[in-house]
Amino acid sequence: RDLYNLFVLYPESLQQISVIFDPYIRNRGKILYDNKELAKDPKKFIPELISLKKEMDILVEKCFSNDPLFQDVKNKSFSLFMKKDYYAKQLSNYIDHCMRIGFKGKSPEEIENTLNDIISLFKCLSSKLVFQTESNKKMSERLIKKVSLSNLAEQSFISKLKQEQGVTYVNKMQEMMNDLEKNKKETEYL
Repeated sequence: RDLYNLFVLYPESLQQISVIFDPYIRNRGKILYDNKELAKDPKKFIPELISLKKEMDILVEKCFSNDPLFQDVKNKSFSLFMKKDYYAKQLSNYIDHCMRIGFKGKSPEEIENTLNDIISLFKCLSSKLVFQTESNKKMSERLIKKVSLSNLAEQSFISKLKQEQGVTYVNKMQEMMNDLEKNKKETEYL
């Protein structure tokens, strides 16, 4: 932070540092992706990506005083290395795991924090349509087989996606939840 406070007096130097910051982030992401043992398991891969994202968020906040230049570089760097469909599919697999068994024994606060971390990565995805398609399939499966741990967690996730992408993005998900609730009421009535 002290160095940043010194360099901020010379904007050209900040520009040079930002040029170095971009490949640093992309290289860290590439290292995770290239670790095939890690990358094939979303239960291990996505938490590592979340950890990297948090580390870079803290770095920008604490060391660069949330300077818009570094915020922009960080966001673009994550989007660049997460542009493959693979990331969208693995993130979808991870949320499916969480909703099936990963949230078991977790407090509502821990669940919300995990969902916020997932949304933080979701923002970086280039393949949001792939994520939507995969997530809709997996949610449908969870609800039909009744293997979701928490309808509240499902609804919270839908709300967070809705805030990011709008109503039309979560339309199918919301319809599934509405159908589930309607079916539950009809069953109780009988």
